[in-house]
Amino acid sequence: MEVSEELVCIQNTEGPVRFFIGIQKERDEEKGTDILWKVLQKLRDDYPDKVTLVKAENVPYDEYCRMMEGSDILVDQLYTCYAMNALIAMSKGIVAATVAIPEAYELLSEKESFPMIDLPCDEEGIYRQLEQYVLHPERLAEAKRQSVAFVQKHHHYLKVARQYVSLFDGLEKIIPNR
Repeated sequence: MEVSEELVCIQNTEGPVRFFIGIQKERDEEKGTDILWKVLQKLRDDYPDKVTLVKAENVPYDEYCRMMEGSDILVDQLYTCYAMNALIAMSKGIVAATVAIPEAYELLSEKESFPMIDLPCDEEGIYRQLEQYVLHPERLAEAKRQSVAFVQKHHHYLKVARQYVSLFDGLEKIIPNR
């Protein structure tokens, strides 16, 4: 994954916190975006001057990416661990709110940086997690920096390519040529 080197949005902690959510109606319940959207609306209702919501619903991928630009927090999914959507957002300096279980970090041997907002499965818990960034938007700049650094460290396309080459080299040693 290519990571932007110049991220002006990281310094932007002025104004309302901009939450972004992408919803595919046919996968709404599978990803928990129905619950996440409900929580986001409550946050906006409780903090109308501090929260902006952007919802991309059933849009083409290019438009989805354009709509995500300038967001502070991507609210991703509830029932499975983070995936490409979170990584793409993080590479742009957008904090990902998703399932970020300790085992996911352990698989990467990451012991220092945990930049994702780990969402619990209950509405009140999700609300409280996200509310912290509404009440303390000054935390966003560091969380955004950590997000970019995490993607650079673990998911940069050159690193991933080297890992694949190493894997295939190892397989050649144990699988005889035919």
